[in-house]
Order: sequence, then structure tokens, then C-alpha cells
Amino acid sequence: MNSLNIKKPIVDTLVDDIRDTQMIVKKFTYKCKPANNIISRRASGHRDTSLSLSNQYLSDLINEANTFESKVIKPLSEFCPHTFLVNIDASVSGSLDYENVKVEFRISCPSSKVSEIKTFREPLRMLLPFAEYLEKVTVGVHNFRVNNVVGEFTISAEDLLMVVEDPIRYEKLAAQWLIHFQDVYRQSRNVFSFESTIDMFEGKMYTNEVSFDLRTNFSKKA
Repeated sequence: MNSLNIKKPIVDTLVDDIRDTQMIVKKFTYKCKPANNIISRRASGHRDTSLSLSNQYLSDLINEANTFESKVIKPLSEFCPHTFLVNIDASVSGSLDYENVKVEFRISCPSSKVSEIKTFREPLRMLLPFAEYLEKVTVGVHNFRVNNVVGEFTISAEDLLMVVEDPIRYEKLAAQWLIHFQDVYRQSRNVFSFESTIDMFEGKMYTNEVSFDLRTNFSKKA
């Protein structure tokens, strides 16, 4: 795994690592944590002992990765102040699949108990522009408090950049989403820890699937 500073370039060991392992890369995974302004890049794939990776393959692969990072990952990191993951598949020729970029936003909610609107204000702000692409939204509750909201979607790099450059936040959808968010908020008052996964279709939220982690405190009798 490499760590890439989004503010300044660093010496990239990716080519040497792939050459040493003779790994055919199938996927790149990027993880950005806003606290340190560092994006971690992980290359995953398989080793084929019958093949010897050519310099052309390595050159094409690193050029593709560098282009993707400068054209897509950097603008996304400037748009999203929260932890996010991006996965993009690579072909055996070293090219990347720009049509199917998998993105996951992990949005933290206020650390103290606040109103429903304040709890979900930031998740709404970040996820509504991607409403039509969202596949599911997961709300995590811990210690009787909504802890985080995770949105997952697949999008082309071109559409991703269009949304980042000109985000539209749909008010009608916000009202529909709040109905589901408020339901989770109310449950959080009585249940210590659980996750609520909400399916998405054409930007709208549908039935919640709730996974409970029930805990009980009790005192030991003498």
C-alpha cells in the first residue's frame, strides 16, 4: 500500500512493488481520511508465474493510476471532507474502468446528542447530489446515538466530476429521506447499538433492514 500526499507528490514505489511481486493488478482501492490529508492507495490482484510483466504494462498502469488520481481522486478529496473509499478495476492491459467507479462516503455525525435535523444535516448535504446513483445508505447507531451514515454508489468518472463541480441538493428527496432518518433516530433512543440499511432506487429511500446488537447492563448480586 502506498500513501499519497494530495498536496505534494512523493516518490512512488508502486512500479517496483508490482515488478517485485509480478502481480497482475485487478483493482486499485483509495482511502482518504481528511484528518491527515493523506490518500492511501492499495493495488490488489494475482500472480501468474507463467507471465513476465512487461515494462510497457507497468508504464501504462502507472500512467493510468496517476491520471485517475489527479483527475478524479484529488477533486473528490477537495469536495468531500469525510473519509471515503474509491475502487476502480484494472484490465490485464493496464487500463482502468472509468465507467464503473465504486465510491463509499463515511460521514460522521455530531458526537453529542442533537436534534434530528442537525444529526443528518451533513449526510444530506454530502449524499443528496449523488441521489440518483446511490445503491444503499447505512445508518450506524452506537451508545444510543446516530454515529455515522455510509452511502455507497457506482458512477462513471465523468458523472462523478460533473456532480463534484456542480452539486445539486434535491429538496423533495431530502424530505423523503428524513422520514427514514427520523425513524432510525427514534429507535436510537431505546437501542444501544444497531445498523439500519436503507435500499435506494432512483434517488428514493425504501424499506430499512435493521441489524441489532442488543446489550444489557446489570449489577452482580452479592
